[in-house]
Amino acid sequence: MNQNKLFSGMSPEQIRTIKGQCSRKTFNANDFIVREGEPGDEMFILEKGVASGKVGSHAFELPDEAVFGEVSLIEGGLRTATIFARTDVMALVLNEVGLENVTLEDPFATMKLLKNIAIILSERLRGANVTIKKEKLHSRQLESAQDDQPGIWDRLAATLSFSRQ
Repeated sequence: MNQNKLFSGMSPEQIRTIKGQCSRKTFNANDFIVREGEPGDEMFILEKGVASGKVGSHAFELPDEAVFGEVSLIEGGLRTATIFARTDVMALVLNEVGLENVTLEDPFATMKLLKNIAIILSERLRGANVTIKKEKLHSRQLESAQDDQPGIWDRLAATLSFSRQ
């Protein structure tokens, strides 16, 4: 699990410190792990199993060692996605108290952890921006194609104006 982006640039000791503050949770296949809009204050690191997610109508598969729930850990707000177990899942869970304990034990580990969370969130934001741009382009292309083909009202108006001449 040391290849996980969350632990990038950390020493084995710092990783052990963080993992030492995590609990482990298991979920059965088809269980919801988190639900969009519900309150939360913990982050999950997928250790074993397959999970999928959904934000609004956008569905996605979580890769091995995926990190999710970091937004709620950082801000203590509502969940921004729904994540469910497709197979039996085991995950490490870091909550607010665990993050505070890591900070007391090794402030540099916390600094690296928060930086890595910021990088993960930045990558997701960039990906969302690309998706939005593609959807806008597709929408414009559809509108343009519709503009090129006269609708019933355009044809009716053309017929009426032609018959008046």
